[in-house]
Amino acid sequence: MVPFKYVDFYDVPRIIMFRYHNHLFLLASHFDEVRDDYEDNYSIETLPLWVEQKVADSSWQVLEEDIGARLLGEISVKDVVFDHTKRRTLDPAFVEKYLAVS
Repeated sequence: MVPFKYVDFYDVPRIIMFRYHNHLFLLASHFDEVRDDYEDNYSIETLPLWVEQKVADSSWQVLEEDIGARLLGEISVKDVVFDHTKRRTLDPAFVEKYLAVS
């Protein structure tokens, strides 16, 4: 289990940033206005490592800029394993397949 930071929470965190094996990952499940619900999947992206400090220093708004994020794939929200609070740690095993090819 690894610690994460998040913004937006509805049943689970909806935008999550975590570091694993010296990579910075972003999971995002955005609100879909048409469905009037959150997306069923998280997009999985890698971010430049400097983004972590920028978020800590200022805000999550840096993610709205062109920061060189790279889309890796998707995972169902229900397949991400969180700690019992769903607010502190997650099991990063699902990103292993992406690390093997990066």
